Amino acid sequence: MIKGKESDVCLILEGSYPFVTGGVSSWIQMIVSQLSDLTFSILVISPDSSDKTPEYEYPPNVVEVVEVFIEDKVFLSCSASKKPSKNEWEFIEEFHEALTEEGRGSYDSVEKFINMVAPAKGRPAIDLKNMLLNRSAFSVIRKFNEKFSRLSPLLDYFHTWRSTHYPLFHLLRTNIPRAKIYHTISTGFAGFLGVLAHLRYKKPLLLTEHGIYTKEREMDIMRAEWIKEHQKGFWLRYFNALGRLTYHYCDEITSLFEINRQLQISMGALPDQATVIPNGVSLERYSFKERPRLTDDFAVGLVGRVTPIKDVKTFVKSCALVYAKFPKVRFYILGPWDEAPEYVEECKSLSRDLSIDRVLEFTGRVNMNEWYEKLDLVVLSSVKEAQPLVLIEAMCSGIPSVATRVGGVQDIISESGLIVNPKRPSDMAVAIEKFITDKPFYQKCVKTGLEKAKSTFSLEQMINNYRNLYERHF
Repeated sequence: MIKGKESDVCLILEGSYPFVTGGVSSWIQMIVSQLSDLTFSILVISPDSSDKTPEYEYPPNVVEVVEVFIEDKVFLSCSASKKPSKNEWEFIEEFHEALTEEGRGSYDSVEKFINMVAPAKGRPAIDLKNMLLNRSAFSVIRKFNEKFSRLSPLLDYFHTWRSTHYPLFHLLRTNIPRAKIYHTISTGFAGFLGVLAHLRYKKPLLLTEHGIYTKEREMDIMRAEWIKEHQKGFWLRYFNALGRLTYHYCDEITSLFEINRQLQISMGALPDQATVIPNGVSLERYSFKERPRLTDDFAVGLVGRVTPIKDVKTFVKSCALVYAKFPKVRFYILGPWDEAPEYVEECKSLSRDLSIDRVLEFTGRVNMNEWYEKLDLVVLSSVKEAQPLVLIEAMCSGIPSVATRVGGVQDIISESGLIVNPKRPSDMAVAIEKFITDKPFYQKCVKTGLEKAKSTFSLEQMINNYRNLYERHF
């Protein structure tokens, strides 16, 4: 790697590549590898500085990798500078007003604030640490508490304000790699760094969302037990504000399917700047081999990480229901275990309790090119997805799917598989049994899936779309 060299594209990532496997990380590796004539820098946001081993080997056209952490203790170790003046506090208040008034106001104050605390050159006009520790800061926090969260005790509001602002203040200190284009793969913290890069270096900012980050955080917040009920509104406004901020400053925004594009527009993206680029896979990599499908010799596989978001337990329960009627069917859970070891044990325990542990195998990480030849049906039981590549890979391999109605699943297998509601093991079992018993329906789905994979989800088409996206902004 040649650190410090300006890259063609800086990818800004949060909590994914290169340390976490999955759909987004695989997509990043594919984009960088396929666009080998372009140079890339990688800016990775991690929660802390604990040792992590990359799960991917960097392609040779990656010239720099920078990791930035958002843990509190790093920020608290920073040295102090000068306190904000009264006039500067007015800018700070305007900055927050711009982010809390549903995006209707001017974003000029955002640029003033960023130039004040994170200029492209020279020292900051004020020290961010002082913004959380002096009396003027407390007055501003109390003012916003009264305006937006009257039901929240001031002390709770202060701690929430501090918890949400520390990461942003620390990100403002980031030494962002130089690039011709900045491409963030979500809003949130990655989007915030993208805006900072855009304003600091006056370079184009692009956004590609696989899932809608703001909606994902909304689900997390509403389920979180550690966030008090009267504090959840603050957290929701916080991530909504970061989303609007990113949409406002982006030169172009892409999503994987039309439903998400419409969501982006409803949340602040301009319609003429929002486009759809579907995921794609290498059709040549997944070879279709037509083979007999026998009722008493059928292999069903869930392909994915063993984590709660994949709702593997629903798949396990559906396997038990199918096994009761078709005892020769075999089931497989094909994916890594390391992300949520406790959940893995819960799933294995459930399989033992349901007496299917002899016919349900947890394989761990495997080579799916080899396994697609062994499977007759792919199942996806997730409660949240964007545009899962596994369904496209299965189509290319001549394997139909049963999947939950989440994200872009409907766009992928509407005519080449069966879709069920999440967390409904009985419905999933019925769908699996349909493929076991109805051979004409099975073959129809295989044929339709192959045709759609070739026409809509080719890797070549996807790569050309991203190349064109970059060339429009160089």
